[in-house]
Amino acid sequence: MPYNWVQKWRWEIYWITGGIFSWLIMPFLAVLLTIPDWQGILQASSGSVIRNTYIMGLLWGIGGLTYGLAIRYLGMSLGNSVLLGITSVVGSLGLPILRNVPGIADIIPAGLTFSDLFGSTGGRIVILGILILLVGIILSGRAGIKKDKDLGSIKEGVNSEFSLSKGLMIAIVSGVLSAFFSFGIDAGKEMAFEARSLAVAQNYSFLTESEGGFKYLFENNIIFFVILWGGLTTNFIWTTVLILKYKTAGDFVDKENTVAA
Repeated sequence: MPYNWVQKWRWEIYWITGGIFSWLIMPFLAVLLTIPDWQGILQASSGSVIRNTYIMGLLWGIGGLTYGLAIRYLGMSLGNSVLLGITSVVGSLGLPILRNVPGIADIIPAGLTFSDLFGSTGGRIVILGILILLVGIILSGRAGIKKDKDLGSIKEGVNSEFSLSKGLMIAIVSGVLSAFFSFGIDAGKEMAFEARSLAVAQNYSFLTESEGGFKYLFENNIIFFVILWGGLTTNFIWTTVLILKYKTAGDFVDKENTVAA
């Protein structure tokens, strides 16, 4: 992990520095290079589409922040197994299940329902994959319980902060919120459709044609752009709070606090 190479900079400083590149600069370059008239698409999109996509990004950003805490208390292997498993389950089945609930289906983006998944080979494969994930989460949880018992009262080295109960609660919250990136893609589909239409009209590369029409490989980049605005907002607010609290803004200009590779 590149952050392991950062020396002396506090977490909030290197986190938001990396975040500005990850959530602002690189997405901007991506839409600039791959999305025709991306500014026009954003201006023409309805306010509700932009707002809902952005809100999904805000919630995803909270999931990203709590991810670090889950890893802190569970460790890298157990934390990632549980957290990413939950994210995959919620991200894959969350909206399809909600679309089967009367009343809720009318206020969320249209798409496949949970019932539809059983009606196709692809859907059944997805459900099988989710079942395998659930088995993996259960096995990882059992491994965590065993680790908790084996550690007992040991409070030394890398295991000093291991806490199964605290880590699992945070991992569940983080896993669910991290899945909102998937929900954001559904919320912003209108922008992707417009990007696809413009790409077809301007004969862009990376277009594929099937029975249902054209698909453009990079059409979702415009959605990612808005989602990542939300993620940047969440992380910027939190790191700013920490910078003000711990008075670490000087790390940006202190010559002794350098980044070493």
